[in-house]
Amino acid sequence: MSTVITFFVPGVAEGKAEPDTTRIPCKFCHGAPGNKQCPSCHGMGGWNRKYLNAKSKSLIAHIRSCFERKCPGHMPFTGPVRVSIVARFAPNKGDSKTKWLSEHLAMHETPYVKKPDADNIHKSLDALTGIAWHDDAQIFQTSVLKRYCLGNENPGTEIMIEHCPELIPQRGV
Repeated sequence: MSTVITFFVPGVAEGKAEPDTTRIPCKFCHGAPGNKQCPSCHGMGGWNRKYLNAKSKSLIAHIRSCFERKCPGHMPFTGPVRVSIVARFAPNKGDSKTKWLSEHLAMHETPYVKKPDADNIHKSLDALTGIAWHDDAQIFQTSVLKRYCLGNENPGTEIMIEHCPELIPQRGV
């Protein structure tokens, strides 16, 4: 039997940014590139270290807190998980200059075809690893819909998580 959890992350929907990179010098050749004899970095002069910037850390903390508020004490799912994301955006001030356009946006599901990219919104699911599921490899199906708010909806991201343990075949059945 499936378990479904739906929760809302208020605010402007954002995508997780690519990690920033810093250079760590090699402790043997002290960051001097070109020394092919270096036993550690083989002439690279050091390594690139990736880290999350402050904006991504803030986004992850916000998503986690919204989930934990909705499901306090939730034990991470084991087995297959299906995830659906609906990112809702408010119309820009310039988009609602005509009465027709603002009425149209209020009544019809209009796609939002601007930044952030859908794949970056999807990457923000990493925030739920360890609290909604053990490993994001458990996600077997995802969908991301970007659209304008309908009527009196607030901007934000609605995330639906469906745990589907019945999809794993049982032995001896």
